[in-house]
Amino acid sequence: MPKLTIVDTGEKVEAKSGTSLVDLFEFDGIRSIPFNCMRGVCGSCAAKPIGSPIHLGEQSNDEKYKLEDLGLCPDNHRLLCQCKLMNDTQIELV
Repeated sequence: MPKLTIVDTGEKVEAKSGTSLVDLFEFDGIRSIPFNCMRGVCGSCAAKPIGSPIHLGEQSNDEKYKLEDLGLCPDNHRLLCQCKLMNDTQIELV
């Protein structure tokens, strides 16, 4: 099973491939991710994946536009509420 590591806090959680990070927050006790709207609108859950961002699933155009609105590069950042854990991934919160 893939593992998500939050570098800032050292939290780690394993989940079935394809599990949404919102589900990890709601059901697996990951509390350090600051989810607010959970719809990709507010940007509170912006993070920087260490390594390949594709390990968090495909990025939609709406997510890319929101990251640009926040002044973040979509190639290097993700909105975690829009992500699914596909492979082992480390993230840094923004």
